[in-house]
Amino acid sequence: MTEISDDIQTREQQVLAEQREILAQRNGFAERSEQVLRERLEHLAMQTQELKNELTHTDAELMEVRSKLKDALKAIAKLTSLEFDIFSLTIIHEKDTIG
Repeated sequence: MTEISDDIQTREQQVLAEQREILAQRNGFAERSEQVLRERLEHLAMQTQELKNELTHTDAELMEVRSKLKDALKAIAKLTSLEFDIFSLTIIHEKDTIG
């Protein structure tokens, strides 16, 4: 009976050792997974910051383009007004010379 009891204890210790090893492997896997996840989150945070910086830069460029466009539209309106004034004077002058 002692031999069977010794065999059972030996087998029990082997099973416990195997379970500890499996648990250690799982913990190691979980730690590696967490590290990979942390690194990915850090990478995503850096990409997010880069995108925010790019958007800020793009917004500044858009504001500059809008300002230049506004100036260009004012210049076009002024030229159109001057063109109208010139043609109006020409038409009046021709009307006076014909009439």
